[in-house]
Amino acid sequence: MTPIEVRYEALRFRRIQTLGTDSPRCGTCGERRLWVRYENHHIAGRKYSSLTICLCINCHNEISTMQKLLPLLDDCPDPKRAKLIAMHEGHALLLELAAAAQRDTAEMLHGLPTIIPRADSEA
Repeated sequence: MTPIEVRYEALRFRRIQTLGTDSPRCGTCGERRLWVRYENHHIAGRKYSSLTICLCINCHNEISTMQKLLPLLDDCPDPKRAKLIAMHEGHALLLELAAAAQRDTAEMLHGLPTIIPRADSEA
């Protein structure tokens, strides 16, 4: 095995251990390049749930910052209600970030030149 193959296998093993897969994909932007760092994100925050989603480092940083700006739930008298609120807020943030990524892609596609099929090709 070459040194590059050894390093690739080590990276693959670490990804399987931490993310549960060696071919991760960001749950919001769809990033899936091998050299990008991925992390598991606690959708409702660690305090309220162990449910996670795989995100690229950029999306994870953005979502985590957005979560920190949400109102605190420490004063909520019912822990089950606090967990439910945190889960819904977490899902809403993921959807907002995914929608923004979709809008960015649509804007990029609008800027591309129109592809005109060649006359000799079948439509």
